Amino acid sequence: MSRKINEKFYNAYIELDACCCEKFGVAAGGVTEYINRIGNARFAPKRDEVLPRLVKYRNIRNVFAHE
Repeated sequence: MSRKINEKFYNAYIELDACCCEKFGVAAGGVTEYINRIGNARFAPKRDEVLPRLVKYRNIRNVFAHE
């Protein structure tokens, strides 16, 4: 992937993380909190679609952040 695409993805992820932090009332790790809540919920519509994608996006973000 090109650097420009990587930067766009990373910026979009940071924005998603900030939205999740605000929604779930955490200071950091909003996407991780969302993943945990979906995983622990008794009923989560479309969990089988959403959860793997969130985990994948978080893993991609971690690679970019630690390069």
